[in-house]
Amino acid sequence: MAKNGTFHISLPVLYGKRWERLFRQVKVVFAVHDVYEQVTNGMEPFLVNATSVLRNVHKELKKKDDKASFLIHERVDAKKFEKIAEAANYKEA
Repeated sequence: MAKNGTFHISLPVLYGKRWERLFRQVKVVFAVHDVYEQVTNGMEPFLVNATSVLRNVHKELKKKDDKASFLIHERVDAKKFEKIAEAANYKEA
């Protein structure tokens, strides 16, 4: 199940309109990958005059947001992917 500290999780791809089932499954995947809080809270815009500490925090949050987007991209069929491919963040997807 775990290899090098990572979990290999296989979820079905969303076909049709089974959003509720997929939502429940992906919610667990987000928790396992430590991105659920990021997904729930969203991401604040980056401040140009931010301190180095705030820049590092933003960088880590951006990584989590990108990870959540990737997890969603992996769970949708090609038609739905085309609709969300250009989303700037998880919330848009």
